[in-house]
Amino acid sequence: QMYENKKSLEEVAHQLLEDPESASTGSLFSGNPFRTYNGPLHVHGRGFGDESAYSSGKFPSLKKDCNNWAVVTTINPPTHAVKSVASLPSWCLVIVGDTKTPPDYLQSAGLEDRDDVLYLSASDQQLITDGFVQSVPFNSFARKNVGFLLAIKYGAKVIFDFDDDNVLLSQNFTDSGFVSPLASKVTEQESSLLKVRFLDVGDTPIAVFNPLPLMKPTTDGAWPRGFPLSQVKNTSTTGMDRKVSLGTIPHSSVGVVQAVCNGDPDVDAAHRLTRSDSFSFNTEPSALNLLVPAGSFTPYNAQATVHNYNAFWGLLLPHTVPGRVTDIWRAYFTERIMQDLQLAVVYAPPLVLHQRSHHNYLADFNAENDLYIKTDALLQFLQDWRDVSPSVPARLENLWVALYERGYIELADVEALQLWLAALINVGYEFPSLNSQSQLVAVAQPALHGQPYLATPAYNLGGASGAQTYAEFLKDAEGTWDSWQAWLEGNKKVAITRPTGTVVKLIMMTKDEWPLLRTWVLYHGSLIGFENLYVLDGSSDPRCVDFLVHARGHWGLNVVFSPSNLNVLATEMTEMARELAKASDILMKVDTDEFLAAIPDSCPEGSPRVDSNCSIIPDAVADLLAQPPVGDGRQMFVPLACLSLVNDELCDEAKQEEVGLFTFQCQSQPSIQSVVDDAHSVTTQPSWKSVYDARTVTTINLGGHVISSDILPPWNGIQATASRFGFFHLHSRCTRQIAASSRMVMVGHGYISADWTDEQVLVHYRRKLGVIDFCTIDQSTFVNKVLGLQQSLSFHKVIWYLRFLAKCKRDDNPAQGFPSPAFRQFVEDATSKYS
Repeated sequence: QMYENKKSLEEVAHQLLEDPESASTGSLFSGNPFRTYNGPLHVHGRGFGDESAYSSGKFPSLKKDCNNWAVVTTINPPTHAVKSVASLPSWCLVIVGDTKTPPDYLQSAGLEDRDDVLYLSASDQQLITDGFVQSVPFNSFARKNVGFLLAIKYGAKVIFDFDDDNVLLSQNFTDSGFVSPLASKVTEQESSLLKVRFLDVGDTPIAVFNPLPLMKPTTDGAWPRGFPLSQVKNTSTTGMDRKVSLGTIPHSSVGVVQAVCNGDPDVDAAHRLTRSDSFSFNTEPSALNLLVPAGSFTPYNAQATVHNYNAFWGLLLPHTVPGRVTDIWRAYFTERIMQDLQLAVVYAPPLVLHQRSHHNYLADFNAENDLYIKTDALLQFLQDWRDVSPSVPARLENLWVALYERGYIELADVEALQLWLAALINVGYEFPSLNSQSQLVAVAQPALHGQPYLATPAYNLGGASGAQTYAEFLKDAEGTWDSWQAWLEGNKKVAITRPTGTVVKLIMMTKDEWPLLRTWVLYHGSLIGFENLYVLDGSSDPRCVDFLVHARGHWGLNVVFSPSNLNVLATEMTEMARELAKASDILMKVDTDEFLAAIPDSCPEGSPRVDSNCSIIPDAVADLLAQPPVGDGRQMFVPLACLSLVNDELCDEAKQEEVGLFTFQCQSQPSIQSVVDDAHSVTTQPSWKSVYDARTVTTINLGGHVISSDILPPWNGIQATASRFGFFHLHSRCTRQIAASSRMVMVGHGYISADWTDEQVLVHYRRKLGVIDFCTIDQSTFVNKVLGLQQSLSFHKVIWYLRFLAKCKRDDNPAQGFPSPAFRQFVEDATSKYS
């Protein structure tokens, strides 16, 4: 191949190396062209000119189509890594064997009866008559390419590319027990935005980017395999000297997600020979994705990467280079075309634990030789390369030809690419258009505790500038009717198009409320969209934490893991509400046991019963959201709540709390709430659940109840009006759950210590309150005694828990309530949808 252009070895060396006669210092690879591609170009304009020559032949049959596919190639017996991926719900797996793979692989893995696992032995692959499949050599890491093609043929929208020694990290909220890679959307209710950290690069872009320092490794000076050695001491490549912002990017603009791995991360032999080869990255729940700056090159591997449909064309691994080089070359080649498509690479927190088999580091060093001597020249070439071909296949072909001419790949790789492009077309893959890509821009979002939440599009702005919330406008204006009208006039000038219908956002605080938390999130995510849910969480229960991390990453749930106690959370909710004012019509503060519903338009005035045709139902919420906003600035309230009644015998029989156990009593009058004044005396008054007009809310109280001072003038003196929203309020739940919830709240307020036993709690309160019977004492007397302990916040929880510890009999009578089939069905459908 070096002599194919009839050049002498000396002539080739002069073109390959810069300054070849500097023997005292050595030479650098130049990357200059030294040979010419004389083969055919198959891509003409937008079409593939010779498709008939590469028509797909016989492929193995598969009983099941999947959106989410994982692909691995192996020569080893079944590993824990492969079994961990095979256990994921909603994922299919293709295992590409090779000539050295054990012949009984599928049986020894216990996967022979699975319809979502496809194993291809070497003999199976030889039966596939597709030209591309037959071009891939055996005894090569590039056999993975066969798996990629089959996954695409069988409906992949997302492909997880992993190695057989990378075990998925554990999580605690599903039966599989493993963290799931970022999957395709299940429904349109999921957010189209991905939360990320991003760098302000300004006018000084980062040509080559080392993302590892910003992923907070437990060692200093780390770099990924494939990062140019000439830059490892250049701290400007890490972005640590740039401003890091928090915000969102569209899912549709992400081509590849590279998850870092713990244990034995993917670094090169030079790194392993000179520093620690075992370290980990930030796995805190607050850890966020990192957006690789636009125009930057960064290596990503074939060990734990998620490839989205819009970047499937870039999955091809060249097979004439060593296995330690092929995935890095793939990354750099693909990133160049992704830049033309405005597609992003995102680095994600750890997804896998790398259980690396023994390697000889010097042998690895030798296999990585191209990475050390050619990467600088490659990146310079890619930065300078331009092509005006009108399609992705044409640009890919031209790029790979140019790479062949410069010695990065060989002729067989160019031919494999041409076969790959034809195979993609034949299995129905649709290449992204070069003409439909808008510029990728990350949008900054507000944050709490370093965690962003969605507050765009900002359409609720007004005033003279058309750029202020009403609260901001009132800093320089009196809260009069004229002020309100002036702000509204300014709102008409806002250029940002508001969403159609009514935007409702829910703020909810929670702590260790499993499994009710999962039910609440899935129910409301299905009801109004996950991007309209805002959860402040203080959980220590790993099931709650892992579930919320999953929901944030996969579905777009807004989550802030807050260390604050209950006494501070009201301030944080208020801060959040003021940010959300610009991007919503209605705000509601709800609890984990409150499930939003609505009164149907067909329901007449009166007090509907839960078993009547006029019951509040979940589906009526969609009708309200489809209508234009009805708020005029004043506070509204929830006029109807259906309160749960529980049969504790059924609770004892159930393995966990299920909303299907509940019957309901509905009331169209406010609950009676005990209110504490500044002198700590208690009175009772009606207490409605508030429905805030997002424009005029100024404070969110812990209970989310109607309080006139929570509203900006001139509306703060106006009586609240009824909305058509209602709640299924699971206030009365299985005894063990409500007891745990009450105790948790008391610990959160600092009333009791987390390590106290039940007996210690009883002794403490009997000493403080005197000799009283917790079961028979009058309610108002009990309230006043608790208030005398300066425990006015959540005092009802204190009373409930003390009565529970005293084994007081509950007065629930489930026979007096009625089931709600509509509520139960909605819960079941939402849970099934995201299972």
